[in-house]
Amino acid sequence: MLEKNIGGNWALVASSDRGSRESDLRKIIVNYLGFDKRTFFNVIYAPQKHFVQLVRGGIEVKRDLDTILGISIAQAVADLLSEASKQLEAKLVEEDSLKRLLNDRLLDKERLLNDLRRLSADLIAKKKEREQLTSEIGELESLMQTFNAISNKISAIEDLFIMRQNSLSLRERNLSQLRQILQGYKSIDDVHRDFQTAKNTLDMLLCELSQLEAAINNLKSELSHMEADCGYLSRILEDRREVADKGFCPKCGQLVDPVVIKKELEKLAKALHQRKAELEKKKDELSQAEDKSRRLQSKRLDLEKKLARLEAMLRQVQLIDSELRKLEGALAELEEKLDIETKQVISLIPQVAATCLLDQHAILSLQNIKQLSIDQLRSLRYDIESRTRERQATIRARISSLEREISEKSVFVKRWANDLKKVLKEISEYSNRIRQIEKIKERIKAYALSEDACTSLQELLRNTMLRVLASKTYYWYTMISPDRSYTAVSFDPESYELLVQPAGSSEFYPVKAYTGGGVETIFALSLRLALAEISGVYGPLMFDEPTDAASERTRDCIMEALYKASHRFRQVLLITHHGAGKELAGSIYQVRYDASKRSSIVEMLNRSM
Repeated sequence: MLEKNIGGNWALVASSDRGSRESDLRKIIVNYLGFDKRTFFNVIYAPQKHFVQLVRGGIEVKRDLDTILGISIAQAVADLLSEASKQLEAKLVEEDSLKRLLNDRLLDKERLLNDLRRLSADLIAKKKEREQLTSEIGELESLMQTFNAISNKISAIEDLFIMRQNSLSLRERNLSQLRQILQGYKSIDDVHRDFQTAKNTLDMLLCELSQLEAAINNLKSELSHMEADCGYLSRILEDRREVADKGFCPKCGQLVDPVVIKKELEKLAKALHQRKAELEKKKDELSQAEDKSRRLQSKRLDLEKKLARLEAMLRQVQLIDSELRKLEGALAELEEKLDIETKQVISLIPQVAATCLLDQHAILSLQNIKQLSIDQLRSLRYDIESRTRERQATIRARISSLEREISEKSVFVKRWANDLKKVLKEISEYSNRIRQIEKIKERIKAYALSEDACTSLQELLRNTMLRVLASKTYYWYTMISPDRSYTAVSFDPESYELLVQPAGSSEFYPVKAYTGGGVETIFALSLRLALAEISGVYGPLMFDEPTDAASERTRDCIMEALYKASHRFRQVLLITHHGAGKELAGSIYQVRYDASKRSSIVEMLNRSM
């Protein structure tokens, strides 16, 4: 995903969705930023641990620098020319075979033309014969339609006979079932009267049961009150006996008269005895009422069963009666249809009587078709259909044989015509390809010259660009290094490893051989600045700890050189953990981790800090 800041808000420039190609997103980013991935990681930015990788050379470094410096373009063009030449040379092998094929196709052309002329004449004769037979078939087809119509009518009459027989059988079965259901009854009206009588009796019984239930509930209520009174009198009688035994009231301690308390006890005992007698009488009344209720309930269940049986019987009887009425109507319709179909068959007899397909017995059977049985109808229909099929088979065999011959010859005509088109097309193609082969020979010569030129151009570009890159690198080295320990810089043309010439020496040595003082870091920084200048990258440059492993004196020179570079490039971003170069920076940002917020905080610092 790529975004840009517009008015303090981040707007989406390009993004890669699931399923999209990375190459499409890379093209969008390159068009927007002006550089690709190789330029970014070799010129604009490199992580601290990969900072010096560029000066050590290698296959990856060589490929990246060739791409950045434009050297690989000549090789790519040479490879394309070589591949094109190989493909063109493969086509030259076909020249002799194409000439042989062209001669063979010219012979095929003459043979196919002769065969087509002969077969076309034969096909025209067969078509004339088919036209004559088609006229004869038309007359036969009209007759066949009449026979088919008679056969269909006989089949329809047969179906009507079967339907009539089935309807009569079903009517007899329903009548038998109706007589079986009405056993014990003379008619359906007797069942209706018995059902109504039972229903009226049940209604009266339900009314009596309702009244009896109300009486039982009243008795139960009275029994409940009487039992409560008996309980109350029993408790009063017990309390008075306790007072009589003690001679005083246990609640207030007052003395009582034994004579008075004795009379009161007798009165209470008499009242309790009378109440219990009434209670037993009510219980007897309740028992009698409940017995009567049970008898009535049993009688109600018997009546309900009888009503359910009668109701089911009525439903069955009504259903069977409805079916019988429908069957009578259906039988009347079948008879009417039979009359119609019979008249139509008789009307068709004159059309086929003069033909040899029907004998006199079949014609008489058709005239009296309504008096025939189902088996006789089937036999008549099968006889007419078999004669019709036999006649149709004879006619179709004649037509089929002729159509097959015409179809086979037509197939051959189409096939040979298509073969002739293919042969003519191949003749044209082979002639064109032979002419093109001559042009291909000239193009192969031109490609060979161009390939040699590209190879020479690649070597010239490599030597030239490496000299320019070495010169620019040494220039930035003189801007950065505080001393002049090395007098020249070059590159190994095979591995692109950076070579340096120590002062007082005529030999070049790999820069990685010199450790200490940050020599490798200085040349890596010089090389990146040189690449940025040569490749035209004047946008932001990012350096991650470029002063790592450098001496204090060298560190100051590096900072001074980066400050001067900021005037040549639009922006230089320095990433450091030690604060080196803070005094030369135009803006300072501090990045720290806030554990409470669990995120990184970016703050702009004042220069005084």
